[in-house]
Amino acid sequence: MLLIMLFAAALLLQTFFSETLEVRVTNVDVIVTTRDGKAVGGLTKDDFEIYEDGAKKEITNFIEVRPESAPQSEAPPDIRRRRILLFIDNAGLNPLSRNAVLPHLQKFLEHTIRGGDEITIATWNNALVTDTLTRNDPERIESALKRISAQTAAPGLTRQRDYQQELSDLISAYQTHNETPPWQDALSIVRSHAQQRLHDMNAKTGALKSLLASFRGAEGRKIAVVVTEGFSANPGDEAFAYLESIRDDFAGGGGATTALDAREFQLRSLINEVADVANSSGITLYPIEAGGKPGDIASMDASRHVRLSRSGGAAAPSTVGATLTAIADATGGKALTGSSNFQLAFEAIAGDLTTYYSLGYRSTDQRQDRMKSIDVRLKNKKYVVRTRRSVVEQTVSTEMSDAVAANLFRPLAANDLQIRAIADPPSSNGADTIAVPVTVTIPTASLTLLPDGSNLTGRFSIFAAFVRNDGAVSQVTRQEQQFRFPAASRERRKEITVKLAVTADARTDGISIGVMDEASHATGFASVKLIR
Repeated sequence: MLLIMLFAAALLLQTFFSETLEVRVTNVDVIVTTRDGKAVGGLTKDDFEIYEDGAKKEITNFIEVRPESAPQSEAPPDIRRRRILLFIDNAGLNPLSRNAVLPHLQKFLEHTIRGGDEITIATWNNALVTDTLTRNDPERIESALKRISAQTAAPGLTRQRDYQQELSDLISAYQTHNETPPWQDALSIVRSHAQQRLHDMNAKTGALKSLLASFRGAEGRKIAVVVTEGFSANPGDEAFAYLESIRDDFAGGGGATTALDAREFQLRSLINEVADVANSSGITLYPIEAGGKPGDIASMDASRHVRLSRSGGAAAPSTVGATLTAIADATGGKALTGSSNFQLAFEAIAGDLTTYYSLGYRSTDQRQDRMKSIDVRLKNKKYVVRTRRSVVEQTVSTEMSDAVAANLFRPLAANDLQIRAIADPPSSNGADTIAVPVTVTIPTASLTLLPDGSNLTGRFSIFAAFVRNDGAVSQVTRQEQQFRFPAASRERRKEITVKLAVTADARTDGISIGVMDEASHATGFASVKLIR
């Protein structure tokens, strides 16, 4: 909640008027390969067709990006900045699985990253921790990966396995009395586990979406590598399938299959939600299912992916792979599932970073905050085309909200309005929230002033957001403010000061502030650290 409490002003104002016809260029990165996955080069603009919501668009911008070793006559070098997000899901990773992937990840970074690339390493352990590197720093990368490899299993991973032990204990307790445990007791154990998994997935998904959204508006080639074992739109399926496989160990379990119960805990929109945020941010997703296939990694329990019943029959496999594949397909990436060939996966990612086509088309219609479908076709049908399936045309207000959220993870250098912000020590506002006094100062010379009789008027909006304790970004709040003062007094009016009362999570350590001039759409950003 934002509350404007004080509005003061002072000196030197500038008035300007302009009329702008906005012509936006939407860029879409496209990977073209043969059927066996080999990159295809040498195509031209005339080989492609691009459709937005079914309407064919003229390709106005075209570039083929090839490795730096390619002759300049074939293709210009890729001069765009590359931004790489690494999301390590420690809450859903067996440490052995994770540490089997990390050496290949480090090798990928060492051989692929170049000067000017931006790397964000994010770990999720029921809380989000990020580290952003704005240059190729092998020592810092190695240090970050070593810290990750030293981390133990998260409580969330332990909870995923507890239900099997609980079921076993239930059976044993009744067997001591030569009795069979009730089916409903077993079902209750699994339902409780599924509810916790659902909660964990919602928190994890929120954190990932916040990170992906933070790249909106950032220029360059953008990809995200997600290393996980526990990312599924059906978080309870595995537990219910396991229970189904041992149904005969319980009394009164002759009714409907557990598949009906599992549906209650499905996240039906998860794939679309993650893909839509990635596509609206221009990010290609490359998920890696770190567990590989049963037996791939020594000393690991193969039943983590295919549960075995007491009679030896296989229960349903994990649904993680299907979720990751669907997300990758929707964003133009590739997923590694059911395999531990991590080197091949990172080689494929490196190839997509260095060999691709960038297509651009113009869009002049009114922004409506809606997703538009994208379809890129080749006139020669024998090749495989991978690209994101949608783009979003955001309103100026939505773009501003996204930029304020992005400022929490990747501080923005842009500050055309030259705003300043400071925070006073917070006060308790209940068990889980605090009230943070924030003072924002805006030079009046940066704002658009409009004459109104003998007065000058203007409008601006202040946006604020913070990272919640679960790693997700809070709702971005907006407060619009109008001001008016006599034109004769402008020589002594230098700045406008606004005091806000921001209600934030008690464990928040920083707040992002953005200001947008409503007339010119000029913007300014600032971050404030909380004083404890």
